[in-house]
Amino acid sequence: MSEGIVYTEFKGDWESLYVQRYNRHIDELKWLYMELYSNESMLSELCYQIHNFFIERDEGLKNRDVTRENNPDWYRKSKMTGMALYIDHFADTIKGVEQSIEHLQKCNINYVHFMPFFETTRYRTDDQYAITDFRKTMEKIGKIEDLCHLTKLCHEKSINVSVDFIMNRTSNEHEWAKKAMHGDVEYMNRYVTKTDHSYEWDLNYKNPRVLNEMMYNYMFIANLGTDLIQINEIEDIWEGESQNCSKVSQIHTIARIMRIISEIVCPGVLLLGNVKNDMKNAITYFGEDEKPEFHMIYQKTFMNEVWNSVATRNVKLLQTKLDVINKYPKEYVFVNYLRNHEKLNWNLDYDFLYKNQKINQKMHREYLNEYFLGRTGYSNSRGEVENNSDNSEKICFCGTTASMCGLEKAIDENNKKEINQAIKLEIMLYAYLFIQSGIPVIYSGDEIGQMNDYSYKENRDKMRDIQNVCRGKFDWSKAVKVVDEYSIEGKIMRGLNKIQVVKNRENTFCQIADVRVVDTKNNSVICIAREFAGEKILGIFNFSEHEKIVNIDEEEGIYEDLLSGKKMKVKCLQMQGYDFYYLKKIVVY
Repeated sequence: MSEGIVYTEFKGDWESLYVQRYNRHIDELKWLYMELYSNESMLSELCYQIHNFFIERDEGLKNRDVTRENNPDWYRKSKMTGMALYIDHFADTIKGVEQSIEHLQKCNINYVHFMPFFETTRYRTDDQYAITDFRKTMEKIGKIEDLCHLTKLCHEKSINVSVDFIMNRTSNEHEWAKKAMHGDVEYMNRYVTKTDHSYEWDLNYKNPRVLNEMMYNYMFIANLGTDLIQINEIEDIWEGESQNCSKVSQIHTIARIMRIISEIVCPGVLLLGNVKNDMKNAITYFGEDEKPEFHMIYQKTFMNEVWNSVATRNVKLLQTKLDVINKYPKEYVFVNYLRNHEKLNWNLDYDFLYKNQKINQKMHREYLNEYFLGRTGYSNSRGEVENNSDNSEKICFCGTTASMCGLEKAIDENNKKEINQAIKLEIMLYAYLFIQSGIPVIYSGDEIGQMNDYSYKENRDKMRDIQNVCRGKFDWSKAVKVVDEYSIEGKIMRGLNKIQVVKNRENTFCQIADVRVVDTKNNSVICIAREFAGEKILGIFNFSEHEKIVNIDEEEGIYEDLLSGKKMKVKCLQMQGYDFYYLKKIVVY
């Protein structure tokens, strides 16, 4: 799981290095800041604090920075695999995560994303995005010092650490909000007045004090030992510019300022953008060649498109979207996932679906929700939908990967055939995820087939949010069964591990490989070709539970399935339901 670089100790003078970085960026930083605020005193304060945070940065982290600074493409060249989890759901406390780190290693991941864990509002314990203090963890999980110790341990185990930075708002229990509520004009000016969320107050980035203070919080988080910092919904931070936010120059100016600060203080830290706009607009947050912003961007529509193909047994939308993604510059790094902690909102390209398949948006949204509830379309899925709206465009679905694949229903009915089919579907979907360009992220619990948790309905505070159905406590009684290769948990873990072994071993899975979609002449089967340095792999995936015969429109020859070792041809290829192959072209000399 190596990143491909060896960390070494810097032998030079730290202050001289800082001056070099500072001098490289200060002219642009001044220009950007003054363009936003025309406030020299606040700029001077920011520059003073940037230096202080560099001085305070742990020397071990500085050494990581230098090594990565000298290898700026390290994250593009490494074959990263992530796992997302809530600390309290996974192991109760930060120290509990330390004691459970062996499980993360068994999952073959090399970066772990800790969902929001900073101190949150008291009466919305189910919403960890309403932050009351960006420098304190929730009391129940431990202290900031515990987190620093955990990040060091993760680094020793070659695991990068990712955290969220919710920079567009605070809780109404934040110190600033409390002072604002008492009429302090200075603090009132730090917020944009909102009436729709009483416990979440949007910050006013037209006030330079807000930018400065939030950048200090950002550097504090970086100095905890984090390697990736996820910025949530940056496109919402400039008041009154909610329409077509990706083109608002002030937002990109702030993103560029953050990148400059990183390159001065902590160039080993990556910025990950969780942008809610569609891909065409989201990619603008990569910035320009000479003025980059985010290192990585979440591909937000990926999971909607994948599950749509499961429900329709049709991959045409997937093919179209991949054709677009594959044309983007190889420097663009996307983070992909099958599911996360949120709801599936079924935001799809309905113009394409109507034009090519005569699919009506309203009816299709209703179908998808009904399908994954297990009510139509020969579905075995289970989950929850919102029931508080008559508008089908706002009704979303939530469920774990295993339950959506049919494992919950199959176990309830003790149907061994359907259990195996559900396991097969989940592994196929992850195999599809892993062959995409970018970084795959497993949501904690998927590796053991964790199913929906309906206990949230017993908690009055959580009943309002169906997302809790897929945020259940990690089931350690299931995790211990992964050593049994015949158990459900063992089959899923072994299946995922085999895929990861191939991904980490084969050069064709690198970020800079040429990737294209290959015609299969079958609406249920998608084929992705990856080529690099004279090698080629075909990933072929059957999104139907039925047997399919496919003719891959590719050069003839003998291919080896990298998972089973079987040799086969790609003409008239027979695939059982939910089958997939990683086929490598055998070169004959």
